[in-house]
Amino acid sequence: MNFTKSLLVLSIGVAMVGCGSDSDDIIVPDMTLRIAHVNDTHSNFDPVKSSFTMGADGKKVYNEFGGYPRLLKAADDIKAGAKADKEPLLFLHGGDAWQGTAYFKLNEGAANADLLSQMGLDAMVLGNHEFDLDTDKLASFINTVSFPVLANNMDASKDQYLSNVDNLYPYQLFAFEGSEKRAITSVSDASDDEKVVAVIGVVLGDMPTIATGTGDVTFSDQITATQATINDLKTKGVNKIIVLSHIGNAADKELAANTTGIDIIVGGHSHTLLGDFTDLDQGNNGIYAEMIPQKDKVQKTCVVQAGQYAEAIGDVDVSFDINGNLLSCVGNNTLLSNDEFYHDSHREHQMMSSDKDDVTSFIDNNDKITIKDEDIDLRTRIDATYKPALEAAYGDVVAAAPTEIGHERRPGDAGTDKHGSDVAPMIAQGMIYWANQQSVATVTGKNVQIGLVGAGGVRTDIA
Repeated sequence: MNFTKSLLVLSIGVAMVGCGSDSDDIIVPDMTLRIAHVNDTHSNFDPVKSSFTMGADGKKVYNEFGGYPRLLKAADDIKAGAKADKEPLLFLHGGDAWQGTAYFKLNEGAANADLLSQMGLDAMVLGNHEFDLDTDKLASFINTVSFPVLANNMDASKDQYLSNVDNLYPYQLFAFEGSEKRAITSVSDASDDEKVVAVIGVVLGDMPTIATGTGDVTFSDQITATQATINDLKTKGVNKIIVLSHIGNAADKELAANTTGIDIIVGGHSHTLLGDFTDLDQGNNGIYAEMIPQKDKVQKTCVVQAGQYAEAIGDVDVSFDINGNLLSCVGNNTLLSNDEFYHDSHREHQMMSSDKDDVTSFIDNNDKITIKDEDIDLRTRIDATYKPALEAAYGDVVAAAPTEIGHERRPGDAGTDKHGSDVAPMIAQGMIYWANQQSVATVTGKNVQIGLVGAGGVRTDIA
């Protein structure tokens, strides 16, 4: 499936913005920009076993979504489409690349730095999980990656390690001439023929309350600091502003409503796959490219986010008038599937011939899911460099779940009941079991009756 099919309307419709009965009302965009984006990938280098339905009441299909090699192939296809259309493009990461799988436990930030650097990203904002270790390891990650890391409401000047990094900025400027792009350090570096776009990083203002490795870094209010940064950029002549945030979808909307000057917020943190995916049994998680009135009630800010675990990619086209005002914001998230489909959760009965053709036909006619190959070179790199240690760490399979055991962080999400996750209680029960072993109880002198676990730390279903 072609990623550009749902965006073709934009090239026709943008010129008609504000169009009434008089042709003088037509507004011709001064610049269009395509943005590919991901967030909360959480070290999911390999695909995630999952499922979807063919329509709201349709057949259930068991498949795999995402993984870094498939994500890279999707991003490269979007870039190729933009290049063919002579359209400028940015590829952005909304934070929380760390944690999530044993790949991270084994390699800490090093594997993430290596593989993310192969992705061709233009920028990444710091997520809270990037502070799960300590600032020494985070500094090594930031200095290693091939793209700028952003956070405007954060002061690392007093931290022993982060104060010395040379790749951490409050924002990054990009100069575009047609589809040609280059990163610049100041507006004066741009030529008269180039259009400048700023990407500002916004992190959680209360980071130390949820992250353990913040060191001597201080954080400030995300709204106040970001407005100050925008005002500074405006005085320097920058009028096209992208915020790359890791504060969550609700907080993104609050940021948009309490500031002026943000054209688009590319978000993360809440793992929100924006868009109506009910026909795929993936829920309706809110409007993709929702337009939020700014504080002055004059302009609007477009808000997007692309789910979690490298399962999907967001693809949005934005256009600006001569004054940098946002004219349009159109796009969608697309789930990235493999091409092997099964009738059952154990994946013992693979779909063949007509059954597989039906699934493929359904996907080809749905803008929110596509079949995507993996990038061969990145898959080879993962399998050769990192997978052997992963498989050794996991060891042998000791049991199989008869059905999928669902996990959602919040009760009510994705059809769960008031208790939410079915996996989290099992983890808590396992903690009780461990604590009440004779060898442990001898040391503690306690008989444990209750186990508590934060569902956000469970991360995934049991397939």
